[in-house]
Amino acid sequence: MKYQFKAHPTVFEGVQYRSRLEATWAAFFTYMDWSFVYEPFDLQGWVPDFVLRGRSVSRPKWMKAKTFAALGGKKWGSREILVEVKPSWNHFDQSYKDTILCATDIDAKILLLTQFEDRPYDEYQCWDGFGGLLLERWQDEDGEQGQENDDAALAHCIVCKQTTIISASGGWGCRLCGAYDGDGLIHPCEYYTINPLDVWKQAKNATQWRGY
Repeated sequence: MKYQFKAHPTVFEGVQYRSRLEATWAAFFTYMDWSFVYEPFDLQGWVPDFVLRGRSVSRPKWMKAKTFAALGGKKWGSREILVEVKPSWNHFDQSYKDTILCATDIDAKILLLTQFEDRPYDEYQCWDGFGGLLLERWQDEDGEQGQENDDAALAHCIVCKQTTIISASGGWGCRLCGAYDGDGLIHPCEYYTINPLDVWKQAKNATQWRGY
């Protein structure tokens, strides 16, 4: 696919990214305090632009061991989200999505990004949108496989204690540690005075074109 504008390789914190948009998302991830690696590995037919890695977690001190076990806490831990960045949603047609999904394992979490979009989700406007799309593959106990596409949103996980990525319309589990919202583990970002739009503006300032 041909883009209308030429990408400008941009350096952020000593790393040169292939485009200013990639560098801006790298800055956003940094200011959100997310651990990430740029172009982490080659998959069959696809090279992710980033991998986001969650923090290792253990049973919170305030949670009883019995409750921790009942919530599936043994499965909580650092998770990975593969990220692809493009300047336009036109690039993410179904054929391209299928290529990405075929390159990944079952239970892979994939985040597609273009430009930041500031918008709330659901009737209560609880979740902070940022313009991402989540692709997820799954397999049930009977071996049946499928995939889901949904808007990505930001929330705060009280288990891994960070702003995290969730599915906007359902599956409100922390994609960075696996904790599930069913027992009040995921809260709106506003409770923690985080404004994702302000973080994006900070990232844009850090990567703006300098003319050299």
